[in-house]
Amino acid sequence: MRTFSVLCASFLLCFTGATAFGGTFGHWDDYEPGYPRGYAYIHDYAPAPWPVYTAAIDWDQAPKLDLVYVTSNSSCTSSHCVPFYASQLDGSGCGPLYGVTYAPVSGVHITSAEVYVDSGCSGATYNNRLELVCHEMGHAIGLTHRASSAASCMRTGPLGNETDGSSADFTDLNTAYSHDS
Repeated sequence: MRTFSVLCASFLLCFTGATAFGGTFGHWDDYEPGYPRGYAYIHDYAPAPWPVYTAAIDWDQAPKLDLVYVTSNSSCTSSHCVPFYASQLDGSGCGPLYGVTYAPVSGVHITSAEVYVDSGCSGATYNNRLELVCHEMGHAIGLTHRASSAASCMRTGPLGNETDGSSADFTDLNTAYSHDS
């Protein structure tokens, strides 16, 4: 998860011309009249052991970002849908590739996103699974990695117990999402 995600984020930054805002590589726009702030729909296709709803609620606390949770039984017709899947990523159980997020940007706007967490980790502890989901969802809303010692789910390293974003993550989100379009 950590290594592949940072490579994807680096690729997107290098080849799309995006500039980073602190700990972000981009952000969702706010072109829908019903959402005056940046917004995304988290479309949950992951099975029950994955706490996608819990992570979405945590990231939705950012004052200038609206995350809307959508179950797999509902349709998501917005261009801002982020499908969230659990899939076997490397065939060897849980890790070393824990998850991957695809989030291309145009300028500074995320144009789409898709998240995969390693289904081989479904037997990991609840906190490990929540950290993994929180981490990949953080990438889907534009956050980059934190140091391995950070008290944030965006930290690098093996799965642990950092189950939510840090105050620095929310500061970065507020900076990135303080825009009018």
